[in-house]
Amino acid sequence: MVVRPRTGIRIDSGSKFFSNYISLRSTKITEMYPTAHLIGEDAMAKFTSLILSPPNSIYDLGSRAYLSAPKTSTEIISRVITKGGKAVSRGHIIAEAPDTRGHLECNGLFLSDDGYIDAVPELTAKVRDTDLSHEAALGKIDEEKLEYLMSRGLSRDEATQMIIKGFLDVDILGLPPALEKEVKYNLDLMEQEAL
Repeated sequence: MVVRPRTGIRIDSGSKFFSNYISLRSTKITEMYPTAHLIGEDAMAKFTSLILSPPNSIYDLGSRAYLSAPKTSTEIISRVITKGGKAVSRGHIIAEAPDTRGHLECNGLFLSDDGYIDAVPELTAKVRDTDLSHEAALGKIDEEKLEYLMSRGLSRDEATQMIIKGFLDVDILGLPPALEKEVKYNLDLMEQEAL
């Protein structure tokens, strides 16, 4: 299956926009890059993506936000796990108006030596009075964390699943309750399939 959604959003004064993209099942190719134009004071946009990239899958995902009015803000959060697939996690925040803020977070976790993750965070400030930040982290499961959990009585598989669940912790993403419940259900199914 090939998935290529195209989205552009205009967010006016006092409005809030939330985009939650979650892919826990295989697709051949997924490309998306929704763009938000925050054009009214106190407008806010939050983009969240959770991706599991199995072998032979390609994900090229990201979000862009233009902070074009004072007191606008955005947050872009991406969590990617590769089990052998390829994933590019992009994010771009452009501050065009004063008194704006934005945060971009790209985290990736390798569960296979065959996987590929590329984090591409971009921040552009066209004004001085803005607060933009980003953080990116890519890597494998920390062996010390596994050993610690195993010393507490968990098997290696159980410890690995606990770390993955923590990485994909939907509580910290601020998802709507119905979506959070659905994601937790699917994560539990994945855990049962893996054990």
